[in-house]
Parts: sequence; C-alpha cells; structure tokens
Amino acid sequence: MKIDKVDIEKILLTDKRGIYGQEKDEGKGFFKKLFHGKNKDAGTYYEERISEIGRDELEQELSGEIDAYWIAKSDPMTTIILTENYLILPNQDIFPLENVKKFALGAVYLPDYMQYAYDREGVPYDPEYKSEYEGEESYELDRFNIDLVLADEENAIYTYTFPMEIPDRKDFRDRLSDRCIANDLSEDLVFEGKFNEDHSISQDFLSNIFKT
Repeated sequence: MKIDKVDIEKILLTDKRGIYGQEKDEGKGFFKKLFHGKNKDAGTYYEERISEIGRDELEQELSGEIDAYWIAKSDPMTTIILTENYLILPNQDIFPLENVKKFALGAVYLPDYMQYAYDREGVPYDPEYKSEYEGEESYELDRFNIDLVLADEENAIYTYTFPMEIPDRKDFRDRLSDRCIANDLSEDLVFEGKFNEDHSISQDFLSNIFKT
C-alpha cells in the first residue's frame, strides 16, 4: 500500500533494533537474506551511501513530499521510497534520480516460489501464514518480489529486487517517471502480477538498452 510517512530513524539506520537486533547479529537479518544472499558487505555499502550523500540531506528529503510503498504487516525496512531527488531502497542503495536515464520494472524470472505466489494471488500478506509444505517460510513475502533495472548516463546497469504489491506497481512506475527524465522499458507482466517464464528483465533490458 502507498504511505506518505516513514520512520526516518529506521530508514537511515539510526535505530538498529527491529530486524537487526544486536550489531553482531546484523548479518542474520531478514533483509540480508532477501536482498543480499551473496553480498556480505551489502549493509556496509548502504551505510556508505548514507554517509556519501549526507544524513542531513537525506533527513530533509525524507521529511518532504515522498511516495512510499509498503506491504502492510511487513517490516518497515521493506518500504520503497521516492523522495524529490532519490530512490531509496533500504539496505540496498540510494540512487540519485537525476542519474536515471533508462529503467524497467520486470517480473521475476522463474522463481522457486512462483506456484506458491499464484496459489495465493490476491491474498494479503500474512506473516503468520503457515504453508503445508516444508521450506516455504520465506515465500509469503517473496511472492511480491519484482525486479527493477536502472541505467545511468554511461549505460551502467543496476538491478534491484524488492517486494511490492501488484496495485502499487503502476503508480510507482508513474511516480518514478515523473521524477526523472528516463526511458521506461517496463514489461506488462509485472503489472499483472505474473512471473516471466522466458527471460529475466535484466536480459531484455541489456538487449534493448542501446536501441532507445
């Protein structure tokens, strides 16, 4: 759902309670599992981005007019935020919108949880839901995952994965378009809540990036 306010202290990692617990347990946090399975330094990189841009500037951005998208009952750190000048993906990256020259929202390519997601399509996120099948504990939030691919003015490509409810995806795409001068290469499947069974949006994006 779309929200107009976020917990700035959490987004900027001032408050490291919640999913992080103690500092020594940070590597076990849910966000690490969801977004950075192969990147052990992901949290450190996000903290570096906060330092590079400046906490004061980011606090001011987050205090202004924002478009934020959050799945009700999920951890607030899964919120995806558009400020006037930045795309903020907590614990992943903070991307200056002026650098976005092309972007695409895409359906995840053949995820392990695809059938699970289709079986529960239209059902709100329920962190207490227990599947009858072993090993599906993480699928309840994963089923909302989408891919976002960005290209900057030098055609460097950045790919992110995060959960977002189906009704929010078109609005997010429109607001992103409003905030940057960029070509939109999004695919229709993602707005229909479907998954891609042919190719990843990253592959499609790479093949089309020099054509637009």
